[in-house]
Amino acid sequence: MSDLAVRVLDLIQQRESEASRLARFLHDEVGQILTGAGLELEALRRSTDDVQMKGGLSAVQTLLEGAISQIRDLSHSLSPSALDRLGLGFALQELVSRYRQPGSVTIRLLIDGRPQPSPVAAASFYRIAAQALDNAVKHSKATLIEVILRRTSRGVEMEIRDNGTGFDWELQRQQPTGFGLQLMSLSAQHDGLDFEIRTRPGTFTIVSVLEKPASPCLSVS
Repeated sequence: MSDLAVRVLDLIQQRESEASRLARFLHDEVGQILTGAGLELEALRRSTDDVQMKGGLSAVQTLLEGAISQIRDLSHSLSPSALDRLGLGFALQELVSRYRQPGSVTIRLLIDGRPQPSPVAAASFYRIAAQALDNAVKHSKATLIEVILRRTSRGVEMEIRDNGTGFDWELQRQQPTGFGLQLMSLSAQHDGLDFEIRTRPGTFTIVSVLEKPASPCLSVS
């Protein structure tokens, strides 16, 4: 199953890279073109005294504003929660909000300070958070899930905790159903991050991932 996990991770990273390029194109190129067209329409509307024309231009402006909004939303959804522009904290807010449903498990996002992982680590953090949340919501029977992002003396750390049923980590990672667990571990390993799962059957699960500070380069004189 390890070889399959490697291939899946490679595919995910390729798709993320392609999606990020498309998101930037939509936001920077298409979005700017539509915004420029909106400004031209506004200038035309202000320059005419024809009431009927003003009404027609206003209607087109409304349609254009709707298109710009849809382009912005699509751009954000393609680039995992706008990691490039808005950072991991905003990305996690969007991710958590998608899993929150009325009457279901309580999900809390706690961000301590202003942790700023590297771009590579941020993408891996997001990928791991998405998988861990999906596992917890679908399988843990938890009543509370917490996603915690913080900077500590060890580096930038993220934890996903739940008070669910837990499992036998060593046994589960060998099962076909443990593919998602293996993918999280492989993603962290691939990007040079520390990864750990602490769990106990019938009690809790804590998924943690850590980016340690880069070691300073030593110069030899």
